[in-house]
Amino acid sequence: MQTRVLVFLLITLFAIFFVSCNSTKGRVATDDGIMYAMIYDYDNIAVGGVLVKINGKEIVKSDVHGRFILDFKKKGEYEIELSKRGYETLIQEFEYNPMKVLYFKMITAEQLLALAEGELDRFRYKEAEKYLKRAHLLEPLRTDIIYLKSISLVLQGKYIEARRALNELREKGYNGKYMDLLEEKIEKRIIGNEAG
Repeated sequence: MQTRVLVFLLITLFAIFFVSCNSTKGRVATDDGIMYAMIYDYDNIAVGGVLVKINGKEIVKSDVHGRFILDFKKKGEYEIELSKRGYETLIQEFEYNPMKVLYFKMITAEQLLALAEGELDRFRYKEAEKYLKRAHLLEPLRTDIIYLKSISLVLQGKYIEARRALNELREKGYNGKYMDLLEEKIEKRIIGNEAG
């Protein structure tokens, strides 16, 4: 009885293996004009619904798995533009070659904010400020971006600019203990700089 079950399982596994190998027939990358592409974010999660433009012309949207196919007649250099709400638009050149697969990375404001925090932890304030500016362009109403920008400016000794960032938050109706403490620190530094 156990021998029959074992033989049955081996035959079943062999059949599955044989069928799965046959199902990939014809899907090998060829030079027939079709080029595959994939879009991920900076957390390596597929980004679906991305509008794909080639040389300024809308071509397709990526599927739920971040994939799309290009089908051109001739190889060469092309410009691709990838855009989706909540993500930074990506524009770059690529070589159309059906024997290759294209991989693209798109970034969100949240991911830019995480990169900025990492740069602040490493005392690389100018790099952090670049990430914060990019995040702010994507989501100008996010208060955490503006608050972190004010912290970055304080750490760089840019107290007047830091005060402006905090005032921007206050104008939007945001207040709190941490804002008060940061503002107090900023005012002490400004007064200290004026006195010295």
